Amino acid sequence: MDIGHPRNFASRLNEHGDKIGEWGFGTRELHGSSLVSFSPLAAAVDVGDIERHRWPTVADPGRIEGLAEKARLLSQTTDCFLGATHAVSGMMLELGQYLRGFEQFMVDLYLDERFAHHLIGRVTDVVIELYLYYLKPIAPYVGWVEFSSDHGMQDRPLVSPQLYRKFFKAPYKRVFDAVRQAVPGARIWLHTCGSVRELIPDLIEAGVDVLNSLQPKAAGMDSAELKREFGRELVFHGGLDLQGGITGSVQEAVVEARRRIDAFAKGGGYIFAPSNHFMQDVPLENFYTVYRTAREYGIYRK
Repeated sequence: MDIGHPRNFASRLNEHGDKIGEWGFGTRELHGSSLVSFSPLAAAVDVGDIERHRWPTVADPGRIEGLAEKARLLSQTTDCFLGATHAVSGMMLELGQYLRGFEQFMVDLYLDERFAHHLIGRVTDVVIELYLYYLKPIAPYVGWVEFSSDHGMQDRPLVSPQLYRKFFKAPYKRVFDAVRQAVPGARIWLHTCGSVRELIPDLIEAGVDVLNSLQPKAAGMDSAELKREFGRELVFHGGLDLQGGITGSVQEAVVEARRRIDAFAKGGGYIFAPSNHFMQDVPLENFYTVYRTAREYGIYRK
């Protein structure tokens, strides 16, 4: 279930050709990807600049138009599990970088803590408002609520566990707690790429129930070790290796699918899926092969 587009906002191009969205940062297309090219708070000097920034208008009917009817229809006519996809692309880490600039936001975490806390807090307020507005009409039907926040690189977290705890853990918990109050019983699903093992205990404490993407070639993300260490507290979603595991031969794809099932599925609590979106380098036959393998091989073993 996807949030709709605001009816009363239209993006625009600035004088430099940046496409300015409702959060105020600008993007440009490059090789099929949308890259942040303008950060409206890059030159901000105090928290007053944060307050003067034009933040998204949350209560726009275009965001929720038709959602209640669609959710009700799916609930009554199918046996589908209904998830609410993310209400905004990224959370406080990414949005802070987009608004302030990638380098400057990281510098703020070390040299201007007051500014960083204020910016993260203001972004958190808007994220909560967006989720609550989006979820209200579909709350009776939702089984989990999705969030996306990439905290990992290939070899380490993007910010250290110490910085995560200092700046981000409490805001994440505030978002998750607000969503749980709005949708009692719904699970919190979080996508975060890369090497995030050091952050997993903190993510659990903040309220994460289902963890994606489980990128197996990232440092510290061995599937079997994650299951042993955190399998009692998390449902795992993803894990199929997209950095070689299912991009080669059909037989290699079968081996990869079985490897992840063996690592994650014992005792339950695993949702079979790739570690991110399927890319163009995954042969079509491999796409079908991994799911055929899961159906044939993916029976939980005690």
